[in-house]
Order: sequence, then structure tokens, then C-alpha cells
Amino acid sequence: MNKTQTQLINFLNSSIHAEKKEYSLSDMDWEQLLEEARAHNIQSLVYTGIDNKTLLSINKQILEKWKKETFLSGVYQLSHINQISYVLNELDKKNIPVIVLKGLVLRDLYPQSELRTMSDADILVKEENLEKLRTLLLELGYEESGKTLYHLNFEKENSEIEVHWNISSEEHFKGVTKYVEHIWENAIEVKIGQSKALSMNYEDLATYLCMHMAKHLRSCGFGIRQLCDFVLLVEQKGNLIDWNKFIEETKKFGIDKFSVIIFKMCKKLFGLNIPKEVEDYTSIDEVYLDILIDEILDCGVHGKRDENKILGKNAAYTLEKKENSTLIKFIKFMFPSSKYLDESKYGYAKKNKILLPVAWIHRAFTKERKFSQKFRFILFGFSVAKKKEKLLKWLEI
Repeated sequence: MNKTQTQLINFLNSSIHAEKKEYSLSDMDWEQLLEEARAHNIQSLVYTGIDNKTLLSINKQILEKWKKETFLSGVYQLSHINQISYVLNELDKKNIPVIVLKGLVLRDLYPQSELRTMSDADILVKEENLEKLRTLLLELGYEESGKTLYHLNFEKENSEIEVHWNISSEEHFKGVTKYVEHIWENAIEVKIGQSKALSMNYEDLATYLCMHMAKHLRSCGFGIRQLCDFVLLVEQKGNLIDWNKFIEETKKFGIDKFSVIIFKMCKKLFGLNIPKEVEDYTSIDEVYLDILIDEILDCGVHGKRDENKILGKNAAYTLEKKENSTLIKFIKFMFPSSKYLDESKYGYAKKNKILLPVAWIHRAFTKERKFSQKFRFILFGFSVAKKKEKLLKWLEI
């Protein structure tokens, strides 16, 4: 971490624990710090972690803009949660049970819940109720805007909802479909705004957060906010979690070492007290710990802060674990088989494999990234992929 990132973590730590401290910051580059905060979408949280004396020392233009952003962000989040609360109430009337995921339930762990931003609302529904939920959202004015292997996207003005019927794919985590059944059986009731819904119990939520971070780190990466979520969950609900069961669940999904490393990072950055069962589970060589912290800070909120590195990072991971060569993975990423292509864009190559080279060219010149970014990827993507693969091997994910 550089000096700015270190201070960013200090302010963030003060914010999530509602404990402001004074620092000697005469030479702080506030524009750079704010840029770092925006990259992780935590500028509102960081603002509330700065003591009053320090706030007075910040350039007035920067401070006024930052204060305005914090206020408007809080107003938007309150409006957003009210809209989602209304949707949840309508679902309850129709007797369509859902489990709220991630930010919807974690936000209440923060001292000021409206400052824990979320761009969309994630909910889990049983697949048998998916069509009923879809129909209801359309009746409420939402439009279907996208689809993946295990979730649908809906949008209405500034409100976005992701409807999941699974939390991941079997390709990424073998046994996850069966685990979702376990999640439903052990769900607990929570309140979201003025409505009620279900949430994973805290043990399952801790496991899910680690799964979610591991999945995203395999590809683009994840931001510092997810670590804040994890810290507050462990600190406030850890006494309700059977940590031995937690270790067993993470072991099933091959993320037990990764999960322990998450605890180690949270201890180093935010002073998290690690449960004895987790602390004693396995020893960690901390040589890579700082590299991982730098990787997370470099990633930004959704792992897409540096567009020039995204493809290289994606190329470092493959579902075919038997491939040990980074070069082979890189080549296969550049020229994937038809089964790894997006059907909505390259369906013609899935139906007729003779057209696969056409799909490769189509994919290479898609408008998703500028030509300059693709050119840099060709030049530097392999070295980025190699560095990322070493990190993934250490994490054993």
C-alpha cells in the first residue's frame, strides 16, 4: 500500500467502527485519496471517518464536492431501499419467498446504513417461483435487461434488481446447487426497510461472502468494501456462527485456505479478531499477503478499475484445473472453444463449429473495449496473467 491507500484504510476503519481519530496529514493529497475512494465506491464511508479538525484542513472546493456527493448518495440509497422494500412487500403479498443477498442485509451492520452503497439489489428465489416473480416485476414496471447462467437483471428508472435462482455455477463450485437447498432450509427472517424477507443465516452468509470474493478474484477481482462487509459480519454476528462448520463448508468448495487468508487480511487492515477455530485451522505464509492487498486496492469496487489489465487477469483462471501452463491458458482464453463463448453473441459458432474462427475475430473486435486497450492486452496480457496465476495458486482457488 502507498501512503494514500494506507490513510484511506485508516479513515475507512474509523468509519465502519464509528471511532474518529486525529492524524497529522499536512502533506496529504486529498484529490488522490478521493480518487482512490471513488474507485471502490466508498467515498461516503471514508468522509464520515474523517475527524472534524482534519475536515477543516481540506481544500474547500474538494470538501464541498465531497460533502455533496455523500449527501446525495445517502438520499439515493434511502430511496433505493424504499423501492426495494415496496417490491419485497408485493412479493410477500403474492406469497413468493425470497432471500435477500449481500448489500441488502449487510448494510444494516454499518453505523450509517445509507452510506453502504449498492448499485443493485440481489435476491434469491426458488427456481419454481422464478416465472411468478418475473411476472410481478414486469407488472410493477420493471424491464428485463439481461440474463446469465443463474440470474436475471431487471431495471426501472434508477432501481436495479438481480434475481438469482442459484448463487454460483457447479463449474465454479461443485455442490453449490445442493448447498442452496441448505440455505433455504436454514434461512432467517430479516427486515428490509418496512418489509420483511429472508436472509441466509450468519454462518451461511459468511461462507457465501468468501465464495463470492473467491469467484470474483479468479476473474477481475473485488474491492475493499467486501472486506468491510466481512469484518462487520464477523464482529457483530460471529458469536452466532459455528466456525468449525464454517471451515467444513469452505473446505467443501475448495476455499478454506482462501477464507483463512481473508481473515488474515481483515486483521491486518481493520484489526479484526480472528476466531480461534479459524486461527488454528492452518498456518499462512504471509509473503503474498501484501501482494493480495495491493491487488484488491488495484481492482476497484467491481474489479474493473484498470481496463488494460482485466483481460490479462481473466486469462489467468480456467475451469480446467489440469492446465498448468499460463501460456496454454492464455492461448485458450484468446481462442476459446465454442462452449465458453457467450451464446447471446456467438450462438452461431455454437451451432456450427466451422464458424468458430469467425467468432474469434468477432470477439477480438467487439466494441466492449477500445482498440488501444486490446493492443495493450496483446503486448502485456501474458505477463499480467502470469502474475495473477501465481497469486491464485497461493490462494489455492
